[in-house]
Amino acid sequence: MNKLIILMYHRVCEQNPDTACYFTRGTAVTPKVFHTQIQRLSKRVKFVTLSQGMALLHRVPSQTTPLCAITFDDGYRDVLEHHISDYPLTLFPVARHLGEAHTTSLIFIDHYYALLHRAQQRHGIRLEGLLDQNPVDIDDNLVWWVKGPVKEYLQQATLYQRNALLQQLTETLQVATIPTPQQFYLSQSELIQLAGLGHEIGGHGASHQRLTYLSEPELQRELIESYHLVEKLTGASRNNSFCYPDGQYSRHISDAVKKVGFDYACTVMQGYTQAQTSFFQLPRFFMREDSTLEM
Repeated sequence: MNKLIILMYHRVCEQNPDTACYFTRGTAVTPKVFHTQIQRLSKRVKFVTLSQGMALLHRVPSQTTPLCAITFDDGYRDVLEHHISDYPLTLFPVARHLGEAHTTSLIFIDHYYALLHRAQQRHGIRLEGLLDQNPVDIDDNLVWWVKGPVKEYLQQATLYQRNALLQQLTETLQVATIPTPQQFYLSQSELIQLAGLGHEIGGHGASHQRLTYLSEPELQRELIESYHLVEKLTGASRNNSFCYPDGQYSRHISDAVKKVGFDYACTVMQGYTQAQTSFFQLPRFFMREDSTLEM
């Protein structure tokens, strides 16, 4: 039976003090691991972009070689390094967080990780309302910081609450500066160049909000702004793809994504995509340092 394997990556970078949170969270692999994973797969799959894979899956009745799409969430600049773009890629940048001169803020999770990486105060930390009773050290409890209540609070908070906590963290952790968006993310011109080389550019929301937490007007703004970016970068092309931020979606959100104009949407559920798979519930394999590729 025909099948499409969709890989989900975020960052490909060396492991060091400035990337520790990504490796702890599982959203980074080293260049060596990335190429080992891809080279092992290359012996038994055909690499395609997501839309190419979906077209072949449904138009070629007897595709004997499994298809494989390599997707990257969040639009990090990493794909320009380490020969990553030697392979066909599907990229999901965040519309308001590109590497442009006028962009002033990081995606909130990148901002949070940057604060932890650059903290001068790393021990006995208390945060009003969150950590009053039990001070927590960064170096001895990085998993707690990356996956625990502070991160979850940031995910669920309003924009005002999130900004207030990030400011509190900046002061409490004694952080002087954080990286700029230009250091982290691909610019529009770079994305256009990648699209011209055959890579696919999809949507990933306007600000990386969990769509299930938004009001209807907020949801529409997130999706429309994301779709307009894809149109701007790729022209009025068909077969535009979307990726649910943080994997959060519902039937209503899937319908809204389709209505805006996207043709496919990726989840974070694990599994193969086959001809009968819903176009707006495409599963992916989350690729980590220890992924064995037993697919």
